[in-house]
Amino acid sequence: MKGLMILSPQPAVLSPLEINKLIDLLQQRQIIDAPISHLKQAWSIGDHFMNDIIFMGCSPYIKLEPEDPEDQDFCHIQFKIYTENHLLFANNSRSPQCPQCAKRHPTFLSDCQMKANNKTLLITDKTLLCPLCNTESPIEQYRWGKNGGIGQFFIQIAHIFPNEAVPSDQLLTAL
Repeated sequence: MKGLMILSPQPAVLSPLEINKLIDLLQQRQIIDAPISHLKQAWSIGDHFMNDIIFMGCSPYIKLEPEDPEDQDFCHIQFKIYTENHLLFANNSRSPQCPQCAKRHPTFLSDCQMKANNKTLLITDKTLLCPLCNTESPIEQYRWGKNGGIGQFFIQIAHIFPNEAVPSDQLLTAL
């Protein structure tokens, strides 16, 4: 897969009713269109996707349609829903920033990659020690940007690198 932008809304736990409201909102804003039958909790991008996901720099190549019915390597939006806190990251993710010193944790992501199953990992620890500033902080306070996160609900935008694009302020406010 080319890239994966991961948004971790706060609060990171949503009820089924809240998820349905979010789907309705994204459909009304035409960010998502039709459900994708061969992917769980996934939608094709809508007509106004490009209005709410702003691309930086030169014109990026975005594969908008699957090449065959089983293709997953194209731009689409997928919800990831868990019953317990999980770490979700991608091949292109970077380690999170410590909430105290703002430096990237030097080993957290590489340690997790060794334990992860399909880029997800059940998180049982409540705190994380930053070896750079020697401060222990709640794990949810670490900053991932658009590279991943810890929680029970995530929005994945497939085939988009996090450094290529940002969600619009209007979309973030709506979420």
